[in-house]
Amino acid sequence: MIYVTGGRGWHLGREVVRQLTRAGHRVRVLAASAEEGKVLEASNIEVVVGDCERPETFAHTLEGVATAMMITRNSLNFVEMETNFIDAAKAARVARVVKLSALGADVNDETQVKRSHGRTEEILKQSGLKWTILRPHFFMQNVLWFVDEIRTRGTISLPMKSVRLGLVDFCDIAAVAGKCLTEEGHDGRTYTLSGPELLCFYDVAEKLGRAVGIPIQYNDMPPDAFRELLIAMGRPAWHAESMTRSYVLMSLADEPLSGDVERVLGRRPASFDQVARDYAHFFGGKR
Repeated sequence: MIYVTGGRGWHLGREVVRQLTRAGHRVRVLAASAEEGKVLEASNIEVVVGDCERPETFAHTLEGVATAMMITRNSLNFVEMETNFIDAAKAARVARVVKLSALGADVNDETQVKRSHGRTEEILKQSGLKWTILRPHFFMQNVLWFVDEIRTRGTISLPMKSVRLGLVDFCDIAAVAGKCLTEEGHDGRTYTLSGPELLCFYDVAEKLGRAVGIPIQYNDMPPDAFRELLIAMGRPAWHAESMTRSYVLMSLADEPLSGDVERVLGRRPASFDQVARDYAHFFGGKR
């Protein structure tokens, strides 16, 4: 039995579950409600309802679990939630935990998100559990954030200047996670997951526009305006500040590519051109 937190509503968690079940594995998914769990109902998926903020959730849902994928939403009590899970996994004698972390996670980072991931990476390493850590670059599928903006204004707005990132397909992240959950040889490894090429968001806009069949431009948004936009969209002030600060820091230097996806999967990671074609219909284009 493989356990996945964050498997019900988040894109990556659902993709991890999809790939595992297609390969014939039994998966137990933690959902926040019975209604959310309905979208994952299948013969080899067991949905359990619980709250990541309540430690007792894990005590009764980890029974019989061999390996677990830890995907935790960003929150002010992120470290507490992940620590609760790690402690419960150890008590339940889970053999291995694969943690979704953040690129550049560090206990001394300036941003709350990377600092929190850095802290829980250390807690996991010191837990006595077998562990693998995944640190992905910016998800290619994050362009879906801009569906409405692209449809109405033909732009992608971020405070990223012309920095180049190794954007990665989250299907490749899920595939790496699946290998780490079901195969030997990945314990004690930290994998940095990138796509096959460095792209700036001017490149992303051009490539996505070509796939959709409409002109799309990148709008290099001032950080203060981006922060206010996030707040207007309903993000908590702390999260808007953390995201903005993360993007500003990322915009200072190109991130180097990593070959870890190819090393684990035995193939090259998907290109943004392919992902743009696959998702073009979301923006009004054709498959």
